Amino acid sequence: MSAPRQAGEAAAGAGPQGSARKSRPAWRIGHRLAVLALGLCILPLLLIGALALRLCFGAIDVTDPARRITASAASGPGPLHGLALQHVRLAWRDREVGILVDGIALASGSHADHVELALRPWPLLRRHVVLLQATVTGATLLLWRDRDGRIGLSRAQPGGAPDRTAIDLHALRTLRVRQSDVMLTDEASGTGCRAAIDDLALTPLRRPAATGAAGRLEASLSCGTSAAPGPTLRVHGSGREAPDGGIAWRVRTDPVVPAALASPALVGAFPVLGELGNVRLPVALALDSTLSGGFGAYMIPRAVHLTATLGAGTVLLPDKAQSDTVPIASGRLVLDVALPDDPSGPLRAGLSPSQLQLAGPDAPDLTLSGRGTLHGSSMRFGLVVDAPLLSFAGLQAYWPHAVAGGAQGWVTANITAGTARRFHLDLGMASEAGPDALRLDRLRGGVEAEGMVVHWLRPVPPLHDLDGRLVFDGIDALHIVTQHGIEDVPGSGARNGGAIALGAASMRITGLSAPRQDAQIEASLSGGVADLMVLLANPRLRLLSRHPVPFTAPSGHFTGHLRLALPLLENVSADALKVQADARLTSLHLGDVAVGRDLDQADVTLTATQEGLSAQGDGLIGGMPSGMSYGTDFRAGPPGQHTETAHVTSHVSDAAMQQEGLDDAHRFSGEALLDVRYVHDRSGAARIALSLDLTQAGLETPLWRKQPGTPATASGVFGLQDQHLVSIESLHADGDQLALDGRAEVQQGHARTIVIDRFRLGRSRGSGRIVLPSPPGQPVTPLRLSLHGPVLDVLPYLSQAAPAEEPAAVRDGKGAVTAAPARAPVPDAAWQADLAFRKVLFSPTRGFDSVTLHAEAHGSVVSAARLRVAGPTPIAATLSPGQGGRSDMRRLRVHADDTGALLRAIGVVDTVEGGVLQLDGALGSAGEGLRLRATASIGPFTVHDAPLAARMARDLSVYGFLLGAPSRQLVVTRFEAPFVLTGDTLLLTDAHASNDALGATLRGPVHLARETLDLKGTIVPSYLFNALPGRLPGVGAVFSPEKGGGLLAATLTIKGPIDHPLLRVNPLALLAPGILRRLLFN
Repeated sequence: MSAPRQAGEAAAGAGPQGSARKSRPAWRIGHRLAVLALGLCILPLLLIGALALRLCFGAIDVTDPARRITASAASGPGPLHGLALQHVRLAWRDREVGILVDGIALASGSHADHVELALRPWPLLRRHVVLLQATVTGATLLLWRDRDGRIGLSRAQPGGAPDRTAIDLHALRTLRVRQSDVMLTDEASGTGCRAAIDDLALTPLRRPAATGAAGRLEASLSCGTSAAPGPTLRVHGSGREAPDGGIAWRVRTDPVVPAALASPALVGAFPVLGELGNVRLPVALALDSTLSGGFGAYMIPRAVHLTATLGAGTVLLPDKAQSDTVPIASGRLVLDVALPDDPSGPLRAGLSPSQLQLAGPDAPDLTLSGRGTLHGSSMRFGLVVDAPLLSFAGLQAYWPHAVAGGAQGWVTANITAGTARRFHLDLGMASEAGPDALRLDRLRGGVEAEGMVVHWLRPVPPLHDLDGRLVFDGIDALHIVTQHGIEDVPGSGARNGGAIALGAASMRITGLSAPRQDAQIEASLSGGVADLMVLLANPRLRLLSRHPVPFTAPSGHFTGHLRLALPLLENVSADALKVQADARLTSLHLGDVAVGRDLDQADVTLTATQEGLSAQGDGLIGGMPSGMSYGTDFRAGPPGQHTETAHVTSHVSDAAMQQEGLDDAHRFSGEALLDVRYVHDRSGAARIALSLDLTQAGLETPLWRKQPGTPATASGVFGLQDQHLVSIESLHADGDQLALDGRAEVQQGHARTIVIDRFRLGRSRGSGRIVLPSPPGQPVTPLRLSLHGPVLDVLPYLSQAAPAEEPAAVRDGKGAVTAAPARAPVPDAAWQADLAFRKVLFSPTRGFDSVTLHAEAHGSVVSAARLRVAGPTPIAATLSPGQGGRSDMRRLRVHADDTGALLRAIGVVDTVEGGVLQLDGALGSAGEGLRLRATASIGPFTVHDAPLAARMARDLSVYGFLLGAPSRQLVVTRFEAPFVLTGDTLLLTDAHASNDALGATLRGPVHLARETLDLKGTIVPSYLFNALPGRLPGVGAVFSPEKGGGLLAATLTIKGPIDHPLLRVNPLALLAPGILRRLLFN
């Protein structure tokens, strides 16, 4: 017994005996309990020690205990359902518990050939697993993804039940996986993905702030179905400790085509992978990253350096409007990503200058760079594209519609040729609500271009040979600036069409991101006027095609500036078109600008807008210096709105009149001012007002003459409807001895009758009508002139200077010969005239009374005429066609009751009294003139103050002796004068006059224009007897060689002016009778 026990017992014995007996059983129970507790504590230690001692000699097979331990988990519904362990061993390695499992399987199909774990032993007593090492070999892990997207080991219960056993990885030293697979199957699509891990070795590296891992990785990834397996993506990785304490990882992939990875089934299971289908070229990735302190217990990458090496293929860029395929030959993209220090901070990425070679014969080499920021749902990206050289012809293949689609659509569609140099594009995209709201918010840059072909407004022919610069002015605008170019103008009249030269120009296109684009064009232009008119008449511009100008055959040169704003639509309304064109036209020619006359050598300033066109300038209209203005209004309005106005002032000179063939007879001199005003209404009605100021002009008409410096004006108003003449009103003339009021009657667009309500020309006064010839296409009718009134003065016509044998030249102010005077040509057309005047004046004081005339003619040939004169003596004259109606040989008959009165009236001689005149002849053609062959006979008349020679010859005769005292009167019983009138020469042939006492013969020319005589003849005394021998048949000509002459006669000559001729008589001729007189004195 021990000393303590003895001491206790002694102490107990010293007390009462009863107390000692009761305390002894309690002590014994405590003792026994203490011994039992000590045994329970020592026994596990002994067992563990024994187990550890056993493990020192080798692994222990614990398969059965392990199966019993996992039986509940294997039979439960959790992820370990159906767990089967083939062989489990327990080993001791350097104070660590090792668990070696060979052949592990789950009911779901997952299995592993060998799993080796290293654990700390003591935490196992607390059901706390501290994993030190793990090695898995030949494992296959089957994962299942249900239709709700949950992933687990069991198909029935994805995700399984959580395991209550805690696993501590903080002490993990190595993790090794070899020859293992991880397979994921999607329930909805039946697609499977396999990650084949050839070798995965991870070594955790612990730092005070966080833990990371180094190691290596060799794996492959493939997705597909059993019927269509996909390609394999090989992944290689390695990580090592960096000098700064971080972990440097490098992961790279073998080249693979991403589109081949994105099978339809896989995309259906994982829609996020759908974008891979757009990348249809081989891609090899290389990722470099350093892991350092993170947000929690584990290291994270602070920066990622990603390099993508691209092979030949295409990239599809989808867009809402359309998708574009970009062909790529090769490329290398370098992306740097910087992660934030704070989880709430932004993620930043930068694309270092990277090269991208596009495919194609003219494909450009691109340099890409950019940067981006991602902060929650807010994101912002920028991309810069540079190319040293590219072709516009193939630009559509390289510029995707998804990138600035509006600009891409317009540029690729309308710039069809040209070379671009130093291309630079800077674009930015931003979103505040995630990637679905990503939008373009910045677009800058441009390109220098040469040899461009730009379709600025189809189907207008394009501009070509353009050199300039294209500048992106924001996301919504494109600005094209050029220095020169050419606009072809087909159909302008030249063999191959015309062309307009383009100088400094710009074109700004806005609304590139909108469905409709608008263009503002400014350009300096130069070229031919004909080309300009053809261009402005293009229906696409809606200018002259809707409002054609009333001119023809334009020519000349222009320089100008064009400003044009319009929507780039297929059909442009007039309201949407904004045009401002300013031009100067030089050496301008326009045909038929006024009354069929052309405009030449004009200098005009022109302004055109979508609302109208205006022009001002000066030039020659019909050879006349003129100032002009023209305007047209394109705007809609009421019927009375003026759509066209024109004003022309012309200086009408004699030279211009002659040049235009308006004054071949030189009847106009000096200068007149012509004012023409034209107004056209929207209803189709037009009005032309003409005004002529004749103050500085000289004018000579058949009935009136005007000297320069005397006031005179003429005016008229012409009405049109739909370009057809409908009226001529307010014909008016006023001036010194000039007055006229009239109008015209218009039928079917042609003036048919000119009504002269009154006229005064000099001393002539009256009224009348002029019925114009019928227009083409209608039965031919002649021009009919009908004039009547109190007085008709023909003296101006009769006194007009007529040419003699050689017409006098007309000289200008410098003495130069310009032309010879001539009568105005008569149109080669039929005409008729009817005149009826109470007085016809042919001298300042003389005239005929009650004159009526009817004439019918064709051109200058009068075919028929009737003249009646009431006083001072009745006169009747007729002109009728010749035999068979011939107009080239007409018969003229004249009858006057009193020849003496006629001669006095016309101022020829006032010494003749009485005598009936009969004239009968034939009027025919002689070259370009007329010839009248006729015989004039006058019955008994008396000549007062007869010439002395004639009175002496009369007085010496028997009859003169019987008359008694001499008389100054000479009675002529008969006068007959055959003559030929050709032009201005009257040729007398065998004219003779006689009474019983005296006879006379005359022959020779009378020059009417020069008013001179050159006559020869005889004076026959005792005519009654002296003429008898000449009437003997057969031999009469021997006794009287002159017709109407006698046997004995004195010769005479009459020469000189008609009003004062020189009369010479040779009485010696009386000594040579008959034929001897002609032989000796002719």
